[in-house]
Amino acid sequence: MKAFTVSKIENEEFAQYNIVFETETELSEFVSQFPKYVKVYSSTISGMLMYSNAPQDRMPIASFEVSLSPDKVTGEANESGIKRLAKFHQIVNIDAIEVSAVRV
Repeated sequence: MKAFTVSKIENEEFAQYNIVFETETELSEFVSQFPKYVKVYSSTISGMLMYSNAPQDRMPIASFEVSLSPDKVTGEANESGIKRLAKFHQIVNIDAIEVSAVRV
């Protein structure tokens, strides 16, 4: 899988992934892999001209974030968040995505 840029944050309490694609088609193909409960969202991001090979300033992006900290109701682990993150990792190996961005 190819992407323009990938950013990731994952710790004991929170996980966030943002994958920027060069085309809407690539974004749609990526997002369509996930069941709705995983909640991978598509959008656009601007300001990409900081990369010398950015095809345009405004680019399509897929976003996934989840809270893993204990919920306020039971004080126990956020089981739905853990399930969403596990499914995200099952579908895509974020470290295997080929990144093409070249920073200015």
